[in-house]
Amino acid sequence: MVRPAPALRSHPDRAPVTDARQPTARPAANAIDAASRDRAVWFVARLGGLGALTFGPCLTGAQPVRDAAALLSLACGMGAFVSVAFARLRGEPPWQGSLNGWDEALAFIAASRLAHFASCCLA
Repeated sequence: MVRPAPALRSHPDRAPVTDARQPTARPAANAIDAASRDRAVWFVARLGGLGALTFGPCLTGAQPVRDAAALLSLACGMGAFVSVAFARLRGEPPWQGSLNGWDEALAFIAASRLAHFASCCLA
């Protein structure tokens, strides 16, 4: 005959005891709120579109990769400018709890610097 596992008890002043056999939720996987997730998806879509527009002619041989990387650097710099302009128009605070236009501008600046570095290395 199989006995059921004893119920785990915890002291009222301590954190509850959990059974190691039960799966626990992973809060880190769902720690990003919906607004931040939407902003990140929007950024990746814009960066992917800019990358496709700048590196597309390289596939046909119409443009060297170095020039495409330099053009992507310029486009990402303009993307940062547009993100800051829209963040100012919307009145978004720079240090908000979720991702906003200011964070998108910082990501575009980082992508611009990375593309500029790549264009210099390809020389």
